[in-house]
Amino acid sequence: MQKRLLLCLACLCLSFASPVQVQPAPAGPAGPADQATPVAAQPQKVLVTYNGASVLAQASVPVQKDGKNAFFTLLLPEDASDVTLHAEGHEISRIAEGTAMLPTATPASDMRARLLLEKSVLDGRVSALKAQAKEIFKDPSKTAKVEELYAAVASAEARIEHINAALKRFPAQKATGRLVTAVLADAPSQATIKVACGYTLSSCGWTPSYAIDCVPGKDGMGEISVRLEANVVQRSGMDWAEAELTLVSADTGATGLPNLHSWVVGEEHVYRSNRREMEDAAPMAMEEASPRMRKAAAPQAQAHTSGSYASWTPYAKGLKQGENRVLIASDTWKERLVWRARPLNRDARVFLTCEHEFDGKAYWPAGPARLSVEGVAVGQTSFAPAKGKVLVSFGPDPRVTLAAATEPRKSGTEGFIGTKKVWEWAWTYTVRNDRETPVSLRIERPLPQSADKEVLVEHTEEPAARTEDKALVWELACAPRKSVAIRHGVKVTAPEKKDLSPSAP
Repeated sequence: MQKRLLLCLACLCLSFASPVQVQPAPAGPAGPADQATPVAAQPQKVLVTYNGASVLAQASVPVQKDGKNAFFTLLLPEDASDVTLHAEGHEISRIAEGTAMLPTATPASDMRARLLLEKSVLDGRVSALKAQAKEIFKDPSKTAKVEELYAAVASAEARIEHINAALKRFPAQKATGRLVTAVLADAPSQATIKVACGYTLSSCGWTPSYAIDCVPGKDGMGEISVRLEANVVQRSGMDWAEAELTLVSADTGATGLPNLHSWVVGEEHVYRSNRREMEDAAPMAMEEASPRMRKAAAPQAQAHTSGSYASWTPYAKGLKQGENRVLIASDTWKERLVWRARPLNRDARVFLTCEHEFDGKAYWPAGPARLSVEGVAVGQTSFAPAKGKVLVSFGPDPRVTLAAATEPRKSGTEGFIGTKKVWEWAWTYTVRNDRETPVSLRIERPLPQSADKEVLVEHTEEPAARTEDKALVWELACAPRKSVAIRHGVKVTAPEKKDLSPSAP
C-alpha cells in the first residue's frame, strides 16, 4: 500500500521539483499573503484507514510578489500534518504557516444554518406561548384557551427535539484552515504554477458495517444477502469533489514490536492480544457474488487483496464533509438453515442460524452487522469469522419453540459398605415446529465433567447425543406442525465424607 501511495505521488508530481518537508515556523508569511485569495488544494487521491487519511492534492495557484521574492499560498485543512509541497518546474526555498478562514458555503453548512434559525424562532415562540398561558391561567373561563396554548407548546417542543436530532447529522464545520506560504527560489514568468501537496489527516477514518438478511426456503436452505458498507467520516472542513477514494483495512498507531514476556514455570500469566492483531491473524474472506447477483447489479468498488492490507476503491469519486455511507461489496449465500437451542434453567429459546465457510477469494473485515429476516429487522450482532467460517444467528424464531420440563433433583445415599452420596437430575426438552416446512434442529447442552477423581459423573440421553467440544449435541429433524422430544439425565456419585453440593445449569 505504501508503494501504491508513492506511485500515485510520483504520477501527480511528474517533472515537479524535489519535495520540501514543511516545518512549522513561528514567523508569519513571507509577504502580504492577502494579495490574492488563498487557493484550497483539491484532493485527487485519498487513502483512508480506520483512523486517519493520507491525501494527495493539486492546485493551480497565482504567483505573488513581495519585493524580490516570489511566493504562493495554499489553503489546507486545519489538522493537516506531515505536509510536503512540490512546485512544477520550481524550487521552494522557504515555507511558513499561518491560519485562514475556510469557505463555508456548502450544502451541509447551509442546512445547519437553516435548522439553527428555525430552532431559534421556535425557542422564542415557546417562551411567548408559556408567558401567555401563565397570564390567562387565573381566569377559569379561558381554560380551553390555556389547553390550546399548551398544545401549541408541545408541538413546538417536539419540532425542536426533531431539529436537535437533525443537527447531529450536520455538525458545525471547521471555520479555519492551515495557510501555507511557500517562497520560490526563482521568479517565475507565468502568472500561475501547478502545485502538488501531500499530507495526513486525523479527522478522517472509516469503519465497516454489514446488513445481512435471511430468507428461509422450503427446502431447508436459506438465501442470505450480505452487504458491506463503509461508514466514512470526513471532517477536513472541505468537500472533496473529485477525489479518488481508497479504503484501507489498517490502523495507524504504534508500530513497535511487543515485549517478549518471561516464562517462569509455576507462575501464571494472562496475555490479551490486541483485537486488530487477532483480526489480522485470522483473515476473513467471503465468496464471490453468485451469478444471479452479478447479473443483477454492477460491482460497487474495486477490491485489492494482493498487498499487505486489503483495500477497496469505490467507483464514484468524491466525498462530502460529515458522515458518509459507501456500499463497497455485496454477496448472496445459499446455506442450510439450522434452528439451535442451548436450554438452561431460564433460557429455552430456539435461534435461527446459518454457518458459512469462506473460499479465500476476498477479504471482508470484522464489524457490526444489522440483521433481518425476510426484510424484518431482528437486531444487531458482531460479524467476526474465525478459522475460515462464520456462524450468523438471526435471533429466536417465534414459530419454533422449546418447552423444558425439569424433574425435581434427587439426592440421597447408596451402598451398605462404603456409603456414597448420590445426586440425580433429569430434563425433557420438547421442540414444537409451527412452520409450514420442516426444520433442522441442533440442541446443545454442556457435557457434565468431574474435576475430582473421587467424584463420578454419568449421563444418559434419549435419543443418543454426540460429544463435541465439551458439549452434548443432538441433531434432529422436525416435521411441520409436529414436535420432537429429548430426555437428558445426569447422575453424580461422591464419597459420603466428600464436602460437595453440586448444582446443574
